[in-house]
Amino acid sequence: MIYEGKQKIWADYQKEIPDDHWYYVRSCIRQNFFPGSEKMFTEITCNVLKKDIYENPHHTTCGGIAYHCDTIPQETVMTIVARQFALMAEAGYENYVASCITSFGNYIETLETWHEFPELETKIREMLWKACKKEFKKPKYVAHASDLIYKFRNEIAAKAKFRLVNKETGEPLRVVEHIGCHYNKMFPSKGVGGAEYPYVLCGMIESWGGQIIDYPERRHCCGYGFRQYHVQANRGYSFSNTHKKFESMEPYKPDMIITNCPGCPYFLDRWQYVTAATEGKTYGDKPGFGIPVFTYEEVAGMVLGYDPWDLGLQLHQVAVEPLLDKIGIPYDEVCHNVAMHTAAMRPAYLKREDVPAEDIEREKNVLKEQAINEGKNPDIAEKMVAGRLNKFYKEICLEEQEFVMDSDLTVGKYVKKNDGELVKMIRYEVGEGMQKREENFAEEVAKQMNNN
Repeated sequence: MIYEGKQKIWADYQKEIPDDHWYYVRSCIRQNFFPGSEKMFTEITCNVLKKDIYENPHHTTCGGIAYHCDTIPQETVMTIVARQFALMAEAGYENYVASCITSFGNYIETLETWHEFPELETKIREMLWKACKKEFKKPKYVAHASDLIYKFRNEIAAKAKFRLVNKETGEPLRVVEHIGCHYNKMFPSKGVGGAEYPYVLCGMIESWGGQIIDYPERRHCCGYGFRQYHVQANRGYSFSNTHKKFESMEPYKPDMIITNCPGCPYFLDRWQYVTAATEGKTYGDKPGFGIPVFTYEEVAGMVLGYDPWDLGLQLHQVAVEPLLDKIGIPYDEVCHNVAMHTAAMRPAYLKREDVPAEDIEREKNVLKEQAINEGKNPDIAEKMVAGRLNKFYKEICLEEQEFVMDSDLTVGKYVKKNDGELVKMIRYEVGEGMQKREENFAEEVAKQMNNN
């Protein structure tokens, strides 16, 4: 990083960040992509720094993605925002902190628009009252969650167990920072450090021992641009944006990337896999691995010494273990491997003892019927069921599944071989529990033709 000229810019673009008492709103995207990040934000602010951070389970999405994708009008998204502000006021808070960069930009745009067009604010108040009988107060301060971690970066550094330093060489890690577009490109004065050289993540990197890497495409989009990715025909632009950034940063040999946007870590992480699959190329100093991408909460959690798997680092496409080794952060490799197996093989139960009796009885009946259909008499069929039932358990029980990393072992034997024990399994499926609309494309086309 060349500091000449940037110090003045950083000094000009500072913002007031209150010390305490914040109303926190989560991100719909981050809760699905990297849920450990928001958990770590509340853990650090509430339990490590002892701050008053309140969140209301009744808050909703801000509507930002739908707004920027032109699927809902501005007045609708403003009414959603007004309801969020009403919930904040009802809870007795006036400082509003958003986890999502798009939400942050959405809230700022709404407030700035109301400032310029007070008659629109009046209209939104009427719409909110008509919709849900609520009244709102505008927040005194609006911040992004990275602003708070930036504000307390030195306090975090003082409590850190690790630093962004190579434990073997003593040299600072080379870190690329990537700022979400809606943090400061829309309203530069609302972001720490302005639009061209924002300092919110740079400040964290410096305080935690790392070296900031500048490169030509530093401010280029990560590839998530809503009209790039959400419009299916434009997804090639999404990948090409990410590819351009990595080609630009490659000569500077970064050890890691830190971001503050919900979509950026996902796309910078996942598109590296696509590059490897389509071009046979990986970035970073360890061939075949890539450059690991982190959220700022994950990095804060790492330096504070939290378990990497509690941070959710196993959800990343690019392996994080080489960087953990470089810093000297310990991790449970067995636990990580079993988690990766579980995600891939999707067991329904931990052990055969956990399978409900009705499921077993239903499977027995199916297996017996299959054997009879094969020409076996009922007595022989009954004996065949016992053997085939073992195959059923091997398919649905984690303990008995063939371990994906060593087919000579079951998962249970792999864990036991490493002096461990399978105690509990919690598995989340993306989209699980959501109602899915079933569509018949041919019928839909026919219906449209008849209407014409």
